[in-house]
Amino acid sequence: MYESTYTNCPLCGQAYETKKAKRITEKHLADGIIKLYAERQQQEHLPCPMCGQDNMDENVSRNAKSRIAPVQICNECGMREAIFAFEVREHSVLDWWLIDTCFPCE
Repeated sequence: MYESTYTNCPLCGQAYETKKAKRITEKHLADGIIKLYAERQQQEHLPCPMCGQDNMDENVSRNAKSRIAPVQICNECGMREAIFAFEVREHSVLDWWLIDTCFPCE
């Protein structure tokens, strides 16, 4: 008899079947981290979540809006995303500086 084992997401506690957990949880965690980061962007000056550079404008609305995540990114990364979209190149938030460093968890 097949017995499922589950892994809980450390961000929200949602349970995922272990076989699928790594792939699903990584994306789920990334989405949660980005959501928290976007909320913090409205309150304080933070580095760009895509490249990690401290080149974000103090006025959040003057920065580029990411095409793949609901967060502001620096204008250079906004240009990079536009080029990726034009070239139909895929890129993922899983490659972003923010996800690599898990900024809200520090």
